[in-house]
Parts: sequence; structure tokens; C-alpha cells
Amino acid sequence: MNPSKALLYYTFVSLSFLTVLAKPALSSTDIDQEKDRPTYYTPLHPSSLFITYKNEKFPVIGVKGSKVLIDDDGKQRALSTTRFEVSIERATRFADGYMELSEAKSKNLRYNTETTGGVRLAGGLQSGSAGKSYTVNYTADSDLKNAYIALILSANIIGPDRRLRVDEVVFVKELGDIKANTEESVKVELSRLHWRDLSMRSITPIFISDGKEVLTNNSNQPASYFYQQAHRNHKSMLENYFLTNESSDTNPVLYSSFDPIVSYPDRLEEYPDSVTAIVSIGENGKIESFEPQEKLSHFPMEDLNRDLKGWFFLPRLEKGNAIKSKAKVEIKFSK
Repeated sequence: MNPSKALLYYTFVSLSFLTVLAKPALSSTDIDQEKDRPTYYTPLHPSSLFITYKNEKFPVIGVKGSKVLIDDDGKQRALSTTRFEVSIERATRFADGYMELSEAKSKNLRYNTETTGGVRLAGGLQSGSAGKSYTVNYTADSDLKNAYIALILSANIIGPDRRLRVDEVVFVKELGDIKANTEESVKVELSRLHWRDLSMRSITPIFISDGKEVLTNNSNQPASYFYQQAHRNHKSMLENYFLTNESSDTNPVLYSSFDPIVSYPDRLEEYPDSVTAIVSIGENGKIESFEPQEKLSHFPMEDLNRDLKGWFFLPRLEKGNAIKSKAKVEIKFSK
């Protein structure tokens, strides 16, 4: 190769390399190969949604079915949200903790208003940064059978719409039988959660024994304070996060709920209180079809269907844990 051609060639290669460094490629081929993300995120507010791709954030300007429309230097591109980490404003609604839930037996995590015995907690859970782990020490007042611990993260969104809350089941672990008056402990790993993106309020451990929530008392807080924290919305949250397929109660279908009211506050009264539907779940863990079991004459079904298909995602379970192709779910709308 003569010197002039060599110089031209290396100049071209260098410029191409710098272009790649300066801006990530967003070709469909590149996107389709992004299959190594085990977690799916649920957007909360479309006006403040960003997608992170190759360390660069792109604003989301709309939803199109199961994809989102992003603004890429003035150009609209439709991208599948299953390929990306999605952040909202500075807040990330996460699904990392759901990986733990696949190990749980959903029939033993049903909540009802009955309580049994009591659990005294020593120590306490504090807000922290990514990479933190905690040890929860606990003592039961009476023998508990078939016990689980579940952690509820409650946080406010940092942003203009401060009424939005994130209440998530972030950790579930089977404890087995707990003997009375014996101090025991469980290590809680929350290293993958994006603490820095949340305005922390509390992490609440709750205990379930034989399908019933156990009354708890945090030794570091007044009992009334802990009671208020621990018993807020547990019933709906546990029911929502541990669904079982109708044909099998041993293979839980786990899903993340999204309240589409946030997208259409001016049409709030048009939404029903709840709707029961049969959803078909694709291989990628997203809802592909939504078949309501009752008529919704006062609300355009195509709008609701579009909302749910666009915003309602299932977390991807670990490899080997197949998600059922159909599940009956009840979707409750907040008013």
C-alpha cells in the first residue's frame, strides 16, 4: 500500500472509531442483539421517561404498542423496551428484586387481615447505596410454621410530580419453621437496586406464616410507627405480585403492575375500579394480548388495551423458569 493510500485508510479508520465513541449506534440489528439484559423496567410517567443505551440517555416521546418512541437527535425511533434499562426522571422503577420471587411459593404469600403471634426485629434497615446488604435479626414470640420474609420498599419519586410513589416487593425468602424466643437472622442482598435514584422513605420487612401476615414490631421504632409503615397496602401488593396460573398453583406468574391513570389524569373517571382479564404472555415476558372478562361499555377498549400492552410488563424470570403462556389477572386502577 502506497503512503498516501495508507494515510487515507488510517484517517478513515480513526474517524470511524471516533464516531462510534461519540455516539452509540441504534440500528435495529444492534438492538436485536441486546439480549443479555435479565431485567425489565416499568415506566411510571411518560413525560419524564428516558432510555439508557450504551451509557447514553434518550428521551422517550411516546408509546407504540410494546415499543417506545425515542428522540434521537430529532428523529423518532421505535425501540423495544425489553432491550434497555429504563429510568424515569432521576427515579428508576426497578425489577431486579423480582429475581428472588421465582423461588417463592405464591400460595404461602397470600395476605389477609388475620395476624398470628408476633415478631420482634432487632437492628433496622436504612437507606443506602448500590452494593449494600443487610442482616435482619428477628425473634418470634411463638412458633411459626412455613414462614417467609418479604421486604417492601416505599419511596417517593424525585421530580415535578411528587404524588407518585413506588411501593415494591423487592425481596422474598423462605425461612422455614421459626422457633419461639430464638434470635435468628436473614441476610438481605439488595445490591442491584438503584438507591441513588430514589428519595428513600422506608424498607419494611414483613413476615408471613402459613399464609398469614405476622404482626411485627421494630425495636428501633415505636410500635405504632412500624405498624403504620408495615401494614400500608400489603394486601393489594402481595396479591398483585404473587399470581398463580389457574391450572397450576405451583408455577407462579409474577408481574409488575402499572397504573395507566398517570398517563391520562383528565380521563380518570372513565377508568373502571378494576377489570379481570386473560392475558397472553410472550416469550419475552411481555403481555401480548389482553382479553377482558367483563364489558367495559363506558371506556374505549382499544384505548385500555393499548395502554396495558404499552405499559404493562412482566419481569423476566431466571433461565429455566418458564412463564405460563396465559394467566388470569385482576388489574386495579387507582383513583
